[in-house]
Amino acid sequence: MNLAAKDEDSKVLKTEYSLDGGKTWSLYVKPIDVSQFNGFAIQYRSTDRAGNMEIIQEQAIRVDGVTFKSILSDYKKVRY
Repeated sequence: MNLAAKDEDSKVLKTEYSLDGGKTWSLYVKPIDVSQFNGFAIQYRSTDRAGNMEIIQEQAIRVDGVTFKSILSDYKKVRY
């Protein structure tokens, strides 16, 4: 699974994701292998260089054995 964020003003500093309901967060640095997480949900958030953190987004993970498709929302600036 690929994550991408855009911020035309301040530029994106980092994107993080969680596979355990937000208990722990990992820095996104490469595509995530979600094949063993079928039926779970991924949470993700991005922070821009100005310190604005996106509202946590969540997407259900559904793997059909052949392909994985997901549409993730655009980055939204929100004060943390």
